[in-house]
Amino acid sequence: EVDQGIGVAVDQLPTLAELRALIRNLNYIVSAHAAEELEDDNLSIIDLENIILSGRIAERQGTRKLAKSNSSSKAKHSTVRPRRLSSKSAPPVSSLSSPSMSANAGCPHCGHGVVEQKLVTRSFGENRNLLVIEAIPMSNCPNCGESWFSAQTMHAVDRLKRLRGSLAVKRAESVAAFVA
Repeated sequence: EVDQGIGVAVDQLPTLAELRALIRNLNYIVSAHAAEELEDDNLSIIDLENIILSGRIAERQGTRKLAKSNSSSKAKHSTVRPRRLSSKSAPPVSSLSSPSMSANAGCPHCGHGVVEQKLVTRSFGENRNLLVIEAIPMSNCPNCGESWFSAQTMHAVDRLKRLRGSLAVKRAESVAAFVA
């Protein structure tokens, strides 16, 4: 049986203990959609990690497991997948560079063997609180269209957002509003 939400056979889903180990080692990826949902809910990757690390299974519904957090944070459903590359520990989070997933690791969604690496620009906040981060490394599958960020990249983006006052450079940009 395949869980259509993440495209993995149900018997291959990681246990909560395995998921927590992957988080502790920063050995996971976050879909581009989940990253957007975190931003929309004003949650950081650290919030999501803390929810999973400090939560417990409150209720089982078939093969779906719902985690109940012991913290005061709330979270919507987000796709976090284990990164099955190696057992080596991840580089320090303080680094702004993020290692790319190996192209031979393939797509975690459809299994396609070729993965493209792209640099994307994302905006966070709005008006006076707008922060634009350029050259964020993102992996993309040309077969199924799935896009994702490594845990290290998510931590680096979170760091840039927290240190925006000392790291960001103010510049004027032309902005136009679309009118139909």
